[in-house]
Amino acid sequence: MFLVINRLKVSKRIFVILLFIMAFCLKGFVAVRYNAIPKSDFKLIYNAAIKFAQGDFSFSNTKYFSLWSYQTGIVLYYGFLLKLGCNVIGLKIYNCLFLAGVNVLIYLISDKLVGDKYARFISVIYLFYPATFFLCSVLTNQHISNFFILLGIYLYVFRKISTVGNTVLAAIMIAVGNALRPQGIVVVAGFVIWAIIELLHHNADKKIKVKTTVSIIGFVTVYILLGKGMSMVTQISGVNQNGLDNNFPLYKIVVGLNNETSGYYSNKDAIKLVGIKDSKVRNQVALRIIKERLADRGKIKDLMISKHKKMWVKMDDTIDWGFKYINQSRITLLGKHIVYENFKIRILKLEKVFYCFILFMALIGVWIGIKKREYAKGFIPILLITLANFGVYTIIEIQSRYRDFQMIFIFILASSGVRYLSILIKRSLELWHNRIYLTTVDKTIK
Repeated sequence: MFLVINRLKVSKRIFVILLFIMAFCLKGFVAVRYNAIPKSDFKLIYNAAIKFAQGDFSFSNTKYFSLWSYQTGIVLYYGFLLKLGCNVIGLKIYNCLFLAGVNVLIYLISDKLVGDKYARFISVIYLFYPATFFLCSVLTNQHISNFFILLGIYLYVFRKISTVGNTVLAAIMIAVGNALRPQGIVVVAGFVIWAIIELLHHNADKKIKVKTTVSIIGFVTVYILLGKGMSMVTQISGVNQNGLDNNFPLYKIVVGLNNETSGYYSNKDAIKLVGIKDSKVRNQVALRIIKERLADRGKIKDLMISKHKKMWVKMDDTIDWGFKYINQSRITLLGKHIVYENFKIRILKLEKVFYCFILFMALIGVWIGIKKREYAKGFIPILLITLANFGVYTIIEIQSRYRDFQMIFIFILASSGVRYLSILIKRSLELWHNRIYLTTVDKTIK
């Protein structure tokens, strides 16, 4: 597809439209063809959305939605769609629209960083990246949240035609994305650190410093106010008396520091903590466990190694969410029945090829950018968001499916590596060609 589009020399607008259509059709086909039954947390969210659509808010009284009431955001979204007549397939189709939107935003951001040609290449690679298909048919809150947060990043960093307007709109987008899945804090942290770096830069003009200060203060203010506002509306309306808050944030840290599970979900931790009714006692017990786990430095070192291996090195078991629970023994692909485990192994090997290539390109892009200080505006905040995300998962609970948000930024950073290597190869080929030409001329003269 990439070669065909390049040969046709289609405009940016046409490319964006084609990219969106291709991404939506491919993801939509997988979502409809492999209609995964909601499981675990996704089942709780879907059932709650059905109740909300019927005007029943009793789901908010359950332990799950009391402790982690921020999940109410995705319930409201799915509930409104169900009220409009959508079924479970319809919800997944809407998610595929946001998946396609993320693909387009990866192109738009990469275009600002490295130019159209390399942005097209990286966005097409993302289009066919196997892991982006794993959750197509799953009612997760990740797709829509990723889209709004990435749109906010694009508006804040790359589209400052109207500084005030885009700053406010960016904060709104990221706040909405955070209300649907609480990952906006990573982006906000990246922006704040970026602003501090800009302010401390000795070559920065006073006007730029003032503009940066006003921009970041305005952004954070709007983000916080809107987040609190949405939470208050949820509370006042009676949907959830806890609003959109996380009433047990220590839980993720407790699980994330569990050496026995390498930071994965721990049933023992859940039984030990979630059953405690008194919030003060629950937090005290959680803090005691955290302190105990941090006290053993030897175990912490081993935990960090095994945790990062599972999160960023090992095979992406997210595929099970989208495909395994359809049929435990086999899966139908292009009219052929394939044993699921064989299908899984092949797809995961293919995913790992993509993953290693993109990670390698991103590392090259970051290394060259920092070494030569040759990077476009926006490179630093994308890098800071990536690093902040790595840092967060050093502490909290991990799952392979949480990679998807981080991979978006790794793909964007990889566009810099692709550009550098492409230029390097092109120059090497030109040099080689010139040497051959000069050698041939020299022999002809002699």
